[in-house]
Amino acid sequence: MRSIGRTTVTTDAGDGPGGPREVYVDCTAAGVRPTVARPVFEPGRVTIQYVAVGFAPWSAATIGFVEATGVNDEEKNRLCPSVVFSGDVADLARLAHSAMQGLVARVRDK
Repeated sequence: MRSIGRTTVTTDAGDGPGGPREVYVDCTAAGVRPTVARPVFEPGRVTIQYVAVGFAPWSAATIGFVEATGVNDEEKNRLCPSVVFSGDVADLARLAHSAMQGLVARVRDK
């Protein structure tokens, strides 16, 4: 995408029709910034981060709930594995796997 005008959308491949009643959403931004793998729960420390794909409020609420259970940090980290965004599309399967592992662990937990 090079530009969006009132009647034309200009891309590297050429111009296309546009219009004032059209809505354009730029999905090319990086989105979530890359992060480094770190346990959510460590002695004396809770690192708020994603434990579900793309839902920051849900992740924070999940971490708070699991923290309130009083189980040890190892068990809490099993229930809330970090979902790490690297910014590399090749890592999406690993990211999804981590999120699903946590979801399955929480669903199975009493």
